[in-house]
Amino acid sequence: MRRKIIKNEFPNLNQDEIEKFAKYTFSYSREKIVTAVSQFLEGDFSLMQEYSYGKCPLDPETDCYMERLFNPKDLKRELRNYGFKSKIKSNGPVRRDLRIIRYIWELLSPITIFLPRGFTIIAVKE
Repeated sequence: MRRKIIKNEFPNLNQDEIEKFAKYTFSYSREKIVTAVSQFLEGDFSLMQEYSYGKCPLDPETDCYMERLFNPKDLKRELRNYGFKSKIKSNGPVRRDLRIIRYIWELLSPITIFLPRGFTIIAVKE
């Protein structure tokens, strides 16, 4: 989305510049992207903000979080407060021929939960 905004607002930029400026405007609203890119073009990179671990991206159009990071163990605890028995599994390999690896991965979920990009929560009302 940032690339599209930059391309529309600054049509004379080449693709490499668009990519670079999109990277430098992580988590900015539309207005701030335009302001930052204008400053970048003047040589002022004081508004540069790149992705860093643990930061949630904002949707530049709505200025809302695109995803909300949370700890799956905290969610499991919260579900228990509402009367659910829950189980967390980290998402492992998807390929069917790796079923045994996926099974082992799920058994090791307390360790592997923070390695993949996703997890599954199974909750059942007690």
